Amino acid sequence: MNKGIVMVLLMVLAVSCQKKDMLYYITVEDSNTMNCYNQAPIIIPICNEKDSVYCCTLPRAFYYRFGIYLFTEEEFSKMLYKRMVENDFIKVSDQVFLEMKNENEIVKEDEEVLKIYKTQGILKVLEKYTNQYGELFYETTPIDTRNYIYYLAFINHIYFYWDDEGGPGFFLDHTILKQIKKDNEED
Repeated sequence: MNKGIVMVLLMVLAVSCQKKDMLYYITVEDSNTMNCYNQAPIIIPICNEKDSVYCCTLPRAFYYRFGIYLFTEEEFSKMLYKRMVENDFIKVSDQVFLEMKNENEIVKEDEEVLKIYKTQGILKVLEKYTNQYGELFYETTPIDTRNYIYYLAFINHIYFYWDDEGGPGFFLDHTILKQIKKDNEED
């Protein structure tokens, strides 16, 4: 067998076996499945001509909000993932920017949450604002506070997922819940 062919096969095997990170999974793979109900909220840096912010939205919702379909949803998701990893701000029209502001998808600092985060860390924030199942108190927590908690969790590589069978609501992964319980036992 030709050495070149063997090298190409080994490279293809190595790339296909490479484990994708969780952000890639929730932004690209999970976003492009037919069942979009298990999507996780993501934090996307956006800007217009005058301002820049982080917005909290679902990958598929962000794709459809743009309204121009020059790319497939999968291509768009891959580009979005790359921009988020590089923390590049995505330029959007003033109309899209205002829509996101009007729909309360902009991340705004919450002083109470920030104080807990700075003094005790992300797990204490999640302990305070989620129930024993890892659900963020959706009905009683204001949207600005929820978005800020999603943001802090997101920058710490902790992702919520949607579940409408037990809730509906956004829930934490069970491994994070175990870590919160473990930290409480150590205190």
